[in-house]
Amino acid sequence: MKRSIFSITILFLLVAYSPQAYGAYDWYVDINIKSAPDKAKLRVGTADDATDGYDSKYEIDAYFAGNLRAYFHEPTWNNGSSGSTDYFWSDVRSSGIPKTWNFEVKNLTVDKDVTISWDAKNLSNDMCSGIVDVSLTDNTTGQVIAMTRGASHTYFSTSTNPYPFTVEASYSVLPEVVPSPTSVRATATADGVKVEWAHVSGVSSYSVLKSTDGGATFSSITGKKGIKTKESKAGKKVSFLDRKGVSGDVYSVVGLSSYGCEGSSGATATAN
Repeated sequence: MKRSIFSITILFLLVAYSPQAYGAYDWYVDINIKSAPDKAKLRVGTADDATDGYDSKYEIDAYFAGNLRAYFHEPTWNNGSSGSTDYFWSDVRSSGIPKTWNFEVKNLTVDKDVTISWDAKNLSNDMCSGIVDVSLTDNTTGQVIAMTRGASHTYFSTSTNPYPFTVEASYSVLPEVVPSPTSVRATATADGVKVEWAHVSGVSSYSVLKSTDGGATFSSITGKKGIKTKESKAGKKVSFLDRKGVSGDVYSVVGLSSYGCEGSSGATATAN
């Protein structure tokens, strides 16, 4: 498909496409392509509100100007807009890994170096979300480059035919999954609120969350390290006294991993 646009519109879109966050990204990588004096930019990533198809919130139509063209070719997306294109500058997928992306670089001037570089600072690199590894494969030479360790890749353009690449994302460290108590009891006493729950096997510490607005918002009252427990038998009672608690406060308890990652949402209880 083709679209006629003014040069000023192309320049505006090139400037507008910057590495800002357009939505709820899990992670993303911006890929820069350069063959002087021309430049292009692509983005891959995942987001919790994206799909594996076309998303107007994330996908950007590619408008070509100059001799260097980089794009994701997605003829099945059919975004439905008038004069829509099959070529895109970004491809953001749904949350979850592994994922694979294919893109092409087309240089209309031959016998020149083309350099692919990237910025990996927005990768997920904490133990709670999982550590993401991303690799770039030069499909012509078969060379695989670890994008989390290398910074660029250069090839010599000898043809105006599209030059194909593949980006693959995988976990080098899986996200930690921590269970939380399924029942909580909160009792108002003269000394504050006593919060009790049954120990969950495999959890060594807990975070007690408190809400003073009827459960609309919660915040931890036990700090990042939470409450350590020596209990080893599932079902044994664990308790915490909130000396500032009053009747009507709402409490929830979640398990913490060895890295301080919060587990799944726990049960709630209102102090009375």
